[in-house]
Formats: sequence, C-alpha cells, structure tokens
Amino acid sequence: MKELKTFILVALFSAACFSCSKDDSPEKDIELSGKGMLAIGVSETGNTKSSAGTSFELENLKTAIISIEKDGAVLDGFNSKEVQLENWGDNSFTIKGVDLDNGDGYAITGFLLKNEDRATTFASPVDGSLAAAWVQEALPISFKIAVDETTQIDIQVVTTLGSKPQDFGYSSLSFSDKTPNVQSYLKNIETFFLDKNEKIVHHFTQRGIPTYSEIYRNHAVNKNITLDFIGQTIKHYYPVDGSLPEKITVEDHTRTNTQPTVDYFFTEHYESGNIKKIKNNLSLLTLNEEGFVTKNESLNATGVATGHIDYLYNEDDYITEYKYYNVDGSFSSALKLTVDSDGNALSRIRFNQDGEILYPKYESEYTNGLEVKLIRIELNENDEETESFVYDFEYNSENLLVRELQTQIYEETQVNTIEYNYSGNNLTSSTSTSQAYSYTTYYDEIGRTLYDDKEVINVLDYKGRLLERQYEDDGYNVVEIFDLYEELMEKKFYDSNEKLVKKIDNSVVIKYWENGHRKFMTSFAVRNMNLIESFSKTDFEYHHPTQKEQFELLSYVGNHFSYDENGVKLADCQIRWQNNSEYSEGIEIHVYENQYEKVDGKLSATKRVTSIFSYSQGDRSLRIVNTDDLYQYVVVTEDLLTGDITSKYYDAQGTEF
Repeated sequence: MKELKTFILVALFSAACFSCSKDDSPEKDIELSGKGMLAIGVSETGNTKSSAGTSFELENLKTAIISIEKDGAVLDGFNSKEVQLENWGDNSFTIKGVDLDNGDGYAITGFLLKNEDRATTFASPVDGSLAAAWVQEALPISFKIAVDETTQIDIQVVTTLGSKPQDFGYSSLSFSDKTPNVQSYLKNIETFFLDKNEKIVHHFTQRGIPTYSEIYRNHAVNKNITLDFIGQTIKHYYPVDGSLPEKITVEDHTRTNTQPTVDYFFTEHYESGNIKKIKNNLSLLTLNEEGFVTKNESLNATGVATGHIDYLYNEDDYITEYKYYNVDGSFSSALKLTVDSDGNALSRIRFNQDGEILYPKYESEYTNGLEVKLIRIELNENDEETESFVYDFEYNSENLLVRELQTQIYEETQVNTIEYNYSGNNLTSSTSTSQAYSYTTYYDEIGRTLYDDKEVINVLDYKGRLLERQYEDDGYNVVEIFDLYEELMEKKFYDSNEKLVKKIDNSVVIKYWENGHRKFMTSFAVRNMNLIESFSKTDFEYHHPTQKEQFELLSYVGNHFSYDENGVKLADCQIRWQNNSEYSEGIEIHVYENQYEKVDGKLSATKRVTSIFSYSQGDRSLRIVNTDDLYQYVVVTEDLLTGDITSKYYDAQGTEF
C-alpha cells in the first residue's frame, strides 16, 4: 500500500469579490467579517495506482477546478471554476478569489487538480462512477459556511493516469495525455476463475509481445449446452520488471450501453510467488498455496467487507462445503455438497446456523460426467420429504443436450418437455411443450435469445451468474441489472440516442430531462420492483388527480421531487397516513408539498400545498386502502410570501364543491 500523501487547500471566503482579469496588482487582504473559511484536506487513496504501477505525484500543482452547488442549483460563477493555488508552506496551498455567504445547503460537485503543464493529474470521483469505488466518500460532498469559522472538508482524489473523464463521472473535461510509455503484456493465464472447458487464444504484436487473450467460453444456455463464441477479453498487466502479476481486467463484449470490466488486483503473494490474495470490484479472494480459493469476502462500493464465504475441499481438491458468515463474523448458513470422484455434485443441502436443513435440497445423477437427472426435494404439509420437481436430461453423441423433461409434482403431475435444435454445435432453437401451451425460442449465432423480433442479451460474470439483461421494449433500450443472487434490482431505459430516460429500482423511480438532469424522483414506501414498474408510466398528480391509477399511486408513494431542466429543485413532497376523525375505521392520506423559486438570488420555498384524501376504510399500519372508499379530498394552498391561503374541496369523482 503506498504512503498516504496529504496537503491542505484553504479557501478563504471574503466580503470582497476578486476579479477574474489578468491584472497583476497585488490582491487585498481578506476580510473575514460576515463570511467563513473553508479548509479542504486532500489525500490520494492508496489503491489507485495505474495498471503500470505508476502514478502522478501530489506536487507541482498550480490550479484547482471546483464546482459548487447551493440548494441543488449550480452556484453562479462556480460551474467548473478554475482558481489559482498559491504555495503556503510544504504541500499547503491557499485559494483566493472566492466569495460565499454563510449558510447551509452547499455541496462540492466537482474537484480536479492541474499541474504546471495544465494537465489534470488528480480528480475526486462522482458518486456512481467507476472510480467512486476507490474512495470512501465520492462527490457531491455537502458543507455549510458559518460566520468567522473554519469548515473542514476531507476530499479523496484519484490519479487520472490511464483513465478517462467518464471513469470519474465527468463528461466534458479532458485528462492528461502525457501517460508514460508503459509496457503491459500477457503471461500465464491464472485459471482460478475460468471454466474447465474453455479454450484461450493468445494475441501478440508483430514483435512477438503478447497483448491479450480471448476466451472462447463453452457458454451454458440452460443446461450443458456448449456454444463457442467470444464472450470475454482477459487482459493481464505486469509491472515493468515482469516479476509478478499486478492486475487482470475481464472485459465483456456482450454489453452495448456501457463497457463493463471486472478488475482483479493481486494484492499479496506467497514466498514461492504464488498468489495469496486477489481483490476485485466485488470481493477479496484468499487462496491457498495450491491456488484454490479458501475465502471470498464480499465488498461494498467503498471496499468494506459485508460478509464472507469459506470454501472447504476434500482430499481430491473438490469443494464439499460453502460456509456463509455475516458482516460481524457470525455464522449464517452452510451449503454442503456430496461429490463423486470426478467432482460432480450428487447432492446439495443447505443448513442454517443451528444445523437444521433449509429446504429445498437437490440430488443429481450422472452418466459419463453428464447430469441425467436432477431432483428437487421439499417438505410437504406433514413435514415429510417429497419430490417436487424432477428433471431428466438427454444428450446426443456430441454430448449436447437435446431433450429436457420437467416433471412438476403438486396435487397433480404436470410435465413440460423442451426440445433443443442445433446447427453443428450451435443452438438455434428450443421448443417447450406442456399440457397448456407450446412455444419456440430462437437463438442467434452466439446463443443470445431472440423473441418477437427482439434481441435479448444476457451478460454473465466469470462464474456464469446473470449480471445484466438488455433488450428493446416500446422504443426504448432497456438494461436490467441483477444482484449476486440474480434478483432484479434496477432497470434503466435509454432512448434511440442512448440517453437515459428513466431508472427504476425496487424503491425509486427517476425520470430525466434530455440533457441528463433529473426531472422527477419518486420514492416508494414499498419495495416491490414489479409494482413500482407498473406505476412508472403514471404521472404522480396529487393536486387534482383524474385517473384511477393516480389515486392508487398515492397509497404507495413516500416522497416525490421535481426539478427543472437545469437540475434546480422545483418542488418536494412527503406523503403521510393519518387516522380519519369522521370514520373510526377510516384513514387520511396527507400530501405535503413545498414549491421553490429564486427570491433575491436564493432558492426558497414560496408556496406550500397540502392535499388531504379521506377514506371511509383503510389500514394505516399496513398502508392498505381501496380507492373505492375515497369520499372526498381537499387541496389547501398557502402563499408563503403573502400569507394568503385558499382551499378547494372535491368529491371522489374530482368535482369541486
């Protein structure tokens, strides 16, 4: 880990406004009365060296580029403002020419450092960017200014060497092009994250220097279907001396909207040179001297462990148990495998912390290394083990799966048959047939699903887990993002120009203006992706709703924000549930909205609107209400500048009375 390097940038806020002209006359002393002082402590994170093992130094810095917002709006004169750094002792600088009023609601949204060559050598990443994972707190960073007091802000910066502005969340800036001539080349592939049936094609320069490798993955579509296609590029980076590997980057070629990478950093080695620890974007892996992973620590965006898994092996080096631990180190559960001499899992059983079986459990049968039967076992109503699903697999002479028989055992047995068709070794279609339906799925030349003339791209990680799914829907390019358990956690909608239009997760819907600024942000009191998505096409109207969907939406929303095209907040509202004094079993939904405008150059709340929806029945604790039980609602508008108040009453049909 490199030594932490720190210096202090002191921004002095005075009553005098300093000119941006090139007048060389000396600047006046700064008057602190009525203003405040901001001290910025800057440190370079220790794990952000470039792939070549080099970095810029925190020295010879001349200017800083600072962007500041006040109450969500860009502060006049501080949209990427460049200010001079004046030396004030060893590795300390002052920033002059800044004038801010005391108050709160300030936020630093952009921060870059330039050297004497005017090259941007360091930057603080924006939240959500690739480089944000390398700092403990990404931008924006909020602060307030107090009269005649110093406010301390700590900002971590990352070297820009070998990076693009987009990696840091900046779109209109340029970084240094003075990257040293670094040699990076491929050596022996470490196979700890590769499937056993992959082949690797190495690429070299004309001088014979290896550059990268392409992985031809035996891509699994359903079960045991092999398709050769270029799915990933593996790039190995070594330091100049070529002694030990420094980083492996896994690039996926199936994504379109973004360029995904998983970086593996080799953080520790044994004396023999074998790798001991590997850190990537998601986890920290610990290996034994034979090269097998023994521990997998899950990491959050700041690199802090959120839990870990221990791997246990038998004498033949096959995994026989996964032990799961919580963030505090306490044991959570275990997955135990029974394997044959070839490492095939004959049974998979999960246990809780008390050693009790967590159903379902699975049993498998194999012939010549191919799985021919999979049985899912659950407990019935009498707490007796029973087979709930049975899968039978048939293969051709090329060991390609040609038939899958799915038997579902409930009150009555249901059978589904899937037939797989190939052209050579490439899967072209599959037909699923049951008692109720029959449909055919078609695949392109690299195994991606085609249906209704739409192409679906599934992005897998190195373990074959689903990370992302892409497809077109209703004129939008849709990107679905999944967590480590392959649960859908986010959907993004892009227009034909690849601009983000809408984003949905399991609690929030965000809609965007064409310039990329947020237009609306709605947070929900429930966590249900399907439900929230169904409401994402409905405008949230609480002043005078006219659609049934708008009334239904009221009972699920927690907060709502709206912004203008410059990202300035126009309104915010909160939804609260109250008891109804007129009906003992009734409830009221209160919507409190503040509307904002600029008054004397400051963004201030100028109007408050309170909408109260009255229902004759409802459950406040469970947030359950039937729109048919709405009998009236009232909208109260208060002008915060004049004090005027108006009220309008409506019946359940929206007719004013």
